Amino acid sequence: MKGKRMGLAGVGIAVLLLGAAGYWNHVRNHTVFIKNTPSETMQEENFVSDELIGTADSEEQAKQTARLYGIELVEYLDGIALYRTQEDPRDIIKLGEENGYPPLALNYLRSTDDK
Repeated sequence: MKGKRMGLAGVGIAVLLLGAAGYWNHVRNHTVFIKNTPSETMQEENFVSDELIGTADSEEQAKQTARLYGIELVEYLDGIALYRTQEDPRDIIKLGEENGYPPLALNYLRSTDDK
């Protein structure tokens, strides 16, 4: 009887681990929506003055986007790319819209006071 309990416990643990792995995969593969307009509660001045963000399927795709825009890829992680520019980020976004480049957005600053 002890062997059956151990076997069932092992199966139970395996099911829990597989469920947790499936949940983690769901969390990691979330969708990020890029907006170029601030929400009503965000002030347009509340963004990092030399940064942009965007989505990409791979680091290579993020590098290609950086080359298109003539900006620097700072970091790529889980589908999100962080870029740096020496120009006004709003001008870079406009350039992309005019040329049909992959969309980028301002890197807005949020505080716990923002609603």
